[in-house]
Amino acid sequence: LTITTAGSGSVTKVPDQATYTYGETVDLTAAANAGWTFSVWSGDLGGSTNPETITMDGNKSVTATFTEDQYTLTITTAGSGSVTKVPDQAMYTYGQTVDLTAVAGVGWTFSAWSGDLAGSTNPETITMDGNKSVTATFTLTIVPPTITSTSVTNATVNQLYSYDVDANGIPAPTYSLLTSPADMTINATTGLIEWTPTEAQLGLNAVTVRATNSEGTDDQSFDIDVAGIVPLIISTPVTAVFVGELYSYDVDANGIPAPTYLLLTSPAGMTINA
Repeated sequence: LTITTAGSGSVTKVPDQATYTYGETVDLTAAANAGWTFSVWSGDLGGSTNPETITMDGNKSVTATFTEDQYTLTITTAGSGSVTKVPDQAMYTYGQTVDLTAVAGVGWTFSAWSGDLAGSTNPETITMDGNKSVTATFTLTIVPPTITSTSVTNATVNQLYSYDVDANGIPAPTYSLLTSPADMTINATTGLIEWTPTEAQLGLNAVTVRATNSEGTDDQSFDIDVAGIVPLIISTPVTAVFVGELYSYDVDANGIPAPTYLLLTSPAGMTINA
């Protein structure tokens, strides 16, 4: 009775003898090695029953075939993040190792492995000796806000002023004005400040903006210096007059605040209403 194997395993014979007599029965048991499974008999024995019995009525040859086990590795996440597998395969064989790396999403931190892997080492290695299921847990990182933008401190009367306040923090902060001149607004979500200063607001205007989330606040205080508009003479001068007649020219100029007038160069006796 000749026994051979295909794959990784062995076969025991009972009784285990070199030769057998006519009609004697022999019990054959296929034993797979770790990571392998008995599949089928072939040669003078068929089927997949194990153990199996063969009757000796001549020289016999039997092959036991073993197939390598294939295992799945299921990865799930709790929280915001992902896990990379190296090698990244649908199936793994017995004893194969897989390197797992947890990658946290923005604002999250890897916390721990669970399931068929434990602890918080990252990256970590798992050995495949069966189907495996691993969960990577991520926790939300809460960070108080910090205003990171530089304030805009100059404005011009009657012209739109804008300053986009930026702050980091997790969760994302909201924005508000604690101190501000009349009619200034802020977008609570984006932090955009907008304001059109009036002539009454020329000079320094105090502003305090606050960024807030569940972990705290951060304030930024600054002054906005509102400048006026430089005067511009827009009238056309009168350039001729007869001797002995009154000369008159009404000078017009725009500008904020309203300009005053004076003569830098003039003939004797000429006056101007300031």
